[in-house]
Amino acid sequence: MLFSLNLANRALRSEEVHATAVWRDSWKHVKVDEAGWESLLAELRTEYESLCAAIQAGLPWKDEMAMTGIFGQLAHGAWHLGAIRQGLGLVRLPAGD
Repeated sequence: MLFSLNLANRALRSEEVHATAVWRDSWKHVKVDEAGWESLLAELRTEYESLCAAIQAGLPWKDEMAMTGIFGQLAHGAWHLGAIRQGLGLVRLPAGD
């Protein structure tokens, strides 16, 4: 999530990110200690807040490709968060199913 939010924010600042993105870096954090986890959460919060500020400022709505990217980011992020919840056992079938 952090990797993709960072790419989205950089793209909204008109950086050419997709041609230079090192996609394997999205999986570089396999194991972290408590301090590393807190640092990742802080970075995630910063990227999230930056994206929210760009949306509130109307930045993505000025460009059709940026707007499409934002909708894709939302859908993709929702899928990942759902997969994480399921992996943690937080999603359960209703009783009787």
